[in-house]
Amino acid sequence: MSLGRRYRHLGRYREIIQTFFGHGFGYLVDQAGLWEFISLRQRLFGRDPEVGARLSRGDRARKALEKLGPTFIKLGQVLSTRSDLLPRDILVELQKLQDRVPPFQFKQVTEMVQAELGRPVLDIFAEFCPEPLAAASIGQVHLARLRDGQQVVVKVMRPDLERIVETDLEIMADLAGVLERRTNWGQYYRISEVVAEFAESLRDEMNYTVEAANADRFRRMFSGDERVYIPSVHWDLTTPKVLTMELVEGFKVNDLEGIRRAGLNPSVIARRLADAIFRQVLVEGFFHADPHPGNLFIDERGTIIFMDFGMVGELSGEMRQRFISFVLGVVNRDSDEVVEAILRMGEPLGKVNLMSLKRDVYRLQKRYGEIPLREVDFGKALLEIIALAFDHRIVVPSDYSFLAKSLITLESVVVELDPSLSMIDLAEPYTRRLLQEQFSFTNLRRTLRRTIHDGARLATCVPKQVSNILSLVEDGELRLKIENADGDHFIRRISALFNRLSMSIISGCLVVGTALILHRSDGSRLWGIPIAEYSFLLTGVLGVWLVLAILRSGRF
Repeated sequence: MSLGRRYRHLGRYREIIQTFFGHGFGYLVDQAGLWEFISLRQRLFGRDPEVGARLSRGDRARKALEKLGPTFIKLGQVLSTRSDLLPRDILVELQKLQDRVPPFQFKQVTEMVQAELGRPVLDIFAEFCPEPLAAASIGQVHLARLRDGQQVVVKVMRPDLERIVETDLEIMADLAGVLERRTNWGQYYRISEVVAEFAESLRDEMNYTVEAANADRFRRMFSGDERVYIPSVHWDLTTPKVLTMELVEGFKVNDLEGIRRAGLNPSVIARRLADAIFRQVLVEGFFHADPHPGNLFIDERGTIIFMDFGMVGELSGEMRQRFISFVLGVVNRDSDEVVEAILRMGEPLGKVNLMSLKRDVYRLQKRYGEIPLREVDFGKALLEIIALAFDHRIVVPSDYSFLAKSLITLESVVVELDPSLSMIDLAEPYTRRLLQEQFSFTNLRRTLRRTIHDGARLATCVPKQVSNILSLVEDGELRLKIENADGDHFIRRISALFNRLSMSIISGCLVVGTALILHRSDGSRLWGIPIAEYSFLLTGVLGVWLVLAILRSGRF
């Protein structure tokens, strides 16, 4: 943040620094060199009188974030899944953060709805309940009835929220930059990237059209599946600050009394819920990242109803395969497989000490080896792996943290409904399906085409790179020191070099030609086999012949 911006937000900047100082985090203020924001009185008397001296650092962190309001509450909720950044005692407390705040006035609600939808509330709705159904830091929810009689829920954003959040995000970005410049741990944990990722997520959550689009995507995902229901969006009554959705009646998914009163089997409900989540994660790669009982309901028929689509996670096909590799490593008690999965799941920040990583994974694996497989909590295991990876400077995408949180929440609900169920057993059909897809002919063919494309690109780049190197040598910008102790040996090596180069160029041309044939093939067949496949076979034969010819020459 520029000096001008810092002083424009001076009051809020001072409030944030003083709050953390008053809650026992003065060492952060000291390390960041921000003492100018601490008053003399606070320096003398230290801790905020509202904060008990015996509270743990986790308690103090949670209370500080709650005191600072919506942006920091959301930050704490996101950080509560980041076992790679924070110690367990703080994570446990951050998971208790309550996103419940006093509701704002009904007059402000009607003003926001009218400003966003362009008409007075009672011109749009036949009824609009003044009392909110729920109130959170981003907005609050009201029951309403449309002119055609349909019951809906209307989510309305808090007035002036964007200005408050953007100010806090600017200050967070500035503080992150200060900590990165002035502390080793700030640089190590790449705090600026964490804040930037959080800012992007929070801006999406403050745009109700993003949430509405997420709901529509889930609705399409479960179209035709009577076991799961997603409320429909009224797009004509939805804007970035107002979201109108169908009202669906039901009771909380963990309401055992309500489930039994409706004549439903809790075990069946648990299986349906697990099936829905695993389908989202392992098949679609788009999942509800906060499936707690407040967002999951059951109707009288036993249908699972998902609510609140502001927080979602997304895994590409490769990310899903990497997660399955991790699961298989844990299931097979194979430390090497887990290590390989970690390296594929994350991004190393530097050179990784593989021996040290394998040793730590083995210790973790040994601990899980003492637990029956049916009782392994893969959500917690994944969080521990993410933390372990970061200890070895391997950054794992945050979507895996969302996945871990989703699995932990799912398991807690499933166990509450039916303690005899195993997450391993429930996930098995989906993991088996993913493994079959991984080794299917279609996937192998796709991998082969990608390899051919990469090889063709490499083959076309090599001659140009060699030419550039020779030009540098010719211009005297690159000097080569050659000691010719054995002239014949030197000639043989030069000959081998050019043979390899020739092979690369010819093979590259063949590969490019084959790739073009595969791309432009009209599907013509000869004896039931695509003509493009003959071209590929011919390319392979010529490539093998070329290698054998060079080998016979003795110049390879």
